[in-house]
Amino acid sequence: MNQPISKRRCPVAPEVGGGSMIPDEVLQFEILVRLPVKSFVRFKSVCKVWCTTIASADFVRLHLELARARSSSMILIPWKFQPEPKKLGSRFVHIYSFQPAVQSNVAKLIMRNKPLSHGIPRFTIPLHCDGLVLIPSITGHIFVCNPATKEFVELPRGTRNVLLEQRVAFGFDPSSGTYKVARHFLRSYSEG
Repeated sequence: MNQPISKRRCPVAPEVGGGSMIPDEVLQFEILVRLPVKSFVRFKSVCKVWCTTIASADFVRLHLELARARSSSMILIPWKFQPEPKKLGSRFVHIYSFQPAVQSNVAKLIMRNKPLSHGIPRFTIPLHCDGLVLIPSITGHIFVCNPATKEFVELPRGTRNVLLEQRVAFGFDPSSGTYKVARHFLRSYSEG
């Protein structure tokens, strides 16, 4: 009774003790929503319903609200700096997680990533919003990192004026439901 794989069906588990199964709403919006983000990557492949649920705006919003209530800290550490100012940069970015509930000063490495083959050139102070980390660089590169999913994205480079100093802002726009990065430039006047 060897059927081709495409025609095999998964066996259905019988109900235990005559009780009903957990309703989808309870499973999705009471149990799944409390799990860490890195678990979602695996759970998206369980079934189409879970994949659709995890990607839905309501699920993401609820998960974010619960995550904001939990206390955690992260630190972003460049791997290695070059001694010459013109070559200041890091090929790798390490992100560590500190859990205040744990009675220990030990940090857990949650991400080690190499966003560019030549590194992140001269990056400045990182910004964060809702677990996302924005890493701007003096050279105009801007990266957004999601430590939970270990994803790194380089944003398109805008026009850069070398005579103006760049500043970056990062936040969530509730009216559109999207994250925004704003770049503005300051004119620096040198005395002399």
